[in-house]
Amino acid sequence: MSLYALYNLAVSLSKIGRKEESIATFDQISKISGTNNNELQALKDKASVALGYIYLNENAPNKAKHYMQQVQLKGPLSNKALLGLGWTYSALNEHKKSLAAWMELIRRTKTDPSVMEAFLTIPYAYSKLDAMGQSLAGYEIAVSEYESAVTRLNKLIAAVRKGEIIKPMLSQPLGRKLAPENIILKLSDSTDRQYLMYVISSHEFQEAYKSYMQLTFLSKRLLEWETTIEKFHGISTTFREAYMDRILKQQAQTDKTLDELEDYMNGIAINSLEIQKDRTLKLINKAKFSMARIFDRSNINAEEPQ
Repeated sequence: MSLYALYNLAVSLSKIGRKEESIATFDQISKISGTNNNELQALKDKASVALGYIYLNENAPNKAKHYMQQVQLKGPLSNKALLGLGWTYSALNEHKKSLAAWMELIRRTKTDPSVMEAFLTIPYAYSKLDAMGQSLAGYEIAVSEYESAVTRLNKLIAAVRKGEIIKPMLSQPLGRKLAPENIILKLSDSTDRQYLMYVISSHEFQEAYKSYMQLTFLSKRLLEWETTIEKFHGISTTFREAYMDRILKQQAQTDKTLDELEDYMNGIAINSLEIQKDRTLKLINKAKFSMARIFDRSNINAEEPQ
């Protein structure tokens, strides 16, 4: 069985409640050695992260820490692992270590969900260390970061609705690879590009884009056939008219489908950005609630008789 099939089996076992078998399968993947292939290493990291969070949820932080520490520091799963590692230290009451892990995390790409969450966990760690002033300041920084993110996301959503994002992407020369650095050239801000990378890297968007490019190629061929038929004199007028009619009908259907696919990709982009925005709004609410609790605690302490 391939490593991919083994990973899918572990996920399936987890979904149907066969936890012990799922854990054993994830563990088997995490222990495979000699994987120089980046994709296979990423799969090992996914298994380790899955095990780390399973053991965190089971209140077994030492086991969770073991798996979180196996993940590559610079791999695609490193942010999620760092976030989880911080929680394992927190569960072990090693809050300075959890703070160190999360401080490292916020130095990374801010659009990543784990990085965004770390802005909330850092002041939590400070509160556990009874550094309430730093905790409050941390929550204020978190709210500022999140509100800035919501503003950016609202602007991007508006730009997608106006046709300023997807349409330029679809006007690329045929055959060009769908790569973020080749597509989002109109966006000068790297943060905005990162938000859109989550959109265009999704399987759903990639498949829609592939279909669009295939239909664009077909549309081009239909125009070539139309021109060829018009210039060709060795056929009867009846045949030419019938053939032209078929071409024009196919072209109309192709154009209609291309418009539908463009709308579909706009919808994917808007939905993805809205999800990111909703997640960020929830983080704002959590940060503000935590700030209110600190203020309440301060007021209670101030009212207590000396």
